[in-house]
Amino acid sequence: MQATIYGDDIPSFDDAIKYQKEYEISNAVVKPIKKEMHSRVEKYGMEFNNRTVIRPLFKQSEVDEIPKYCAIADIDCDPQSTERYGNVPYTPYSSCSLFCNSRLNLRGITSETDYCNVLGVVLYLEPTRMKRIQPHEKEEDREVAVREIVLVDESYKGKETLIASIWSDLAVNDGDKLSTLLEMETFPVIGMTALKCSRHKGTFIYVIHSLMVSGRNEQLTTSREHERAARSLTSQVVMTTIVELKEKKPSNTGKSEQIWITGSIPCMEKKQVRIYLGCDKCGKKSNEDIWVKYACFNCNHQNSTSIPRITFTFELVDATGSREMTLFSQHASKILSIEPDVLYKMDYKEREKFLSETATRLAKDKVYIKLVPAPTFAVNKILRWNIEEVSLEEPSSAN
Repeated sequence: MQATIYGDDIPSFDDAIKYQKEYEISNAVVKPIKKEMHSRVEKYGMEFNNRTVIRPLFKQSEVDEIPKYCAIADIDCDPQSTERYGNVPYTPYSSCSLFCNSRLNLRGITSETDYCNVLGVVLYLEPTRMKRIQPHEKEEDREVAVREIVLVDESYKGKETLIASIWSDLAVNDGDKLSTLLEMETFPVIGMTALKCSRHKGTFIYVIHSLMVSGRNEQLTTSREHERAARSLTSQVVMTTIVELKEKKPSNTGKSEQIWITGSIPCMEKKQVRIYLGCDKCGKKSNEDIWVKYACFNCNHQNSTSIPRITFTFELVDATGSREMTLFSQHASKILSIEPDVLYKMDYKEREKFLSETATRLAKDKVYIKLVPAPTFAVNKILRWNIEEVSLEEPSSAN
């Protein structure tokens, strides 16, 4: 397949590719080749950019260099929250993804173009689950397989674990192989190279090999059982009162914890529901007309669409107290039982009537809200709760 490098990216690949060498390539864009750029008969080619990772194939007979691995405890993340709208574009590649919204700060590594390598023992691998991802540009929504892996290394002191998310083929194929090793009660070791900072929720990690740790290590066994016990709690519906929620502290909250709160909304006011036009990618307010394509300067998408969006701020009340909460488009429309574009198209009288009827309904009905610690909690130990799911029906099991 033909590959092309453009402009300022050319010098960065000078030493990365050598004639008649074999390489593994990830994060290269595959697209139709322009007619004027054809040098061969293929219709499609790869385009290398600053996110592309090129790694030589390591053969037993010609190992050029052993990766320099860093300690997990040395990785310090400086959170850059994009949690408010919960709608950050994400493209899963066949790679792992560090589960936090952050920039990597590792012994001077702060640039999004910098890389590091991690070698760790696998404590836990979650079952495969399907996640619907937001499309890039004109792509349609689709579901991809994802699994979380918990890693530790020799710097482990009971706290410094690395949570990684593996996506797509890696989750299905390599994840199943790793799962088989874990079922044998072994401690697989995986190496990750080209761990790269990114603006979306994740950092690309590339798995290069898997080894076996001989013997059983008491500390690792204890840590694994603790991780399994903590993870098993996430499959249960744990109902919590508002007072109990307020009493939650970083010291008694797990980073994978999931809780549900329930209550009513007795005093909904019409001004608490805000309908506006915003970017279909990041949710920020748009100055364009409805359905108009434009370049969003907030999320740097050149093909964003101005669409109707909703925010709903309210006081949730139960028998123990109250808590102010804000729902955004997807969750807000579920509680209000109306799609944003339908509410946007209503005239003033229709909207007033609908909101009045909705206020009466919500004062009587129970609302169920699933909360999880913000991704940055595992990094900075500042406890903030993200709304992961809302429902008008009592949940039978956690999702």
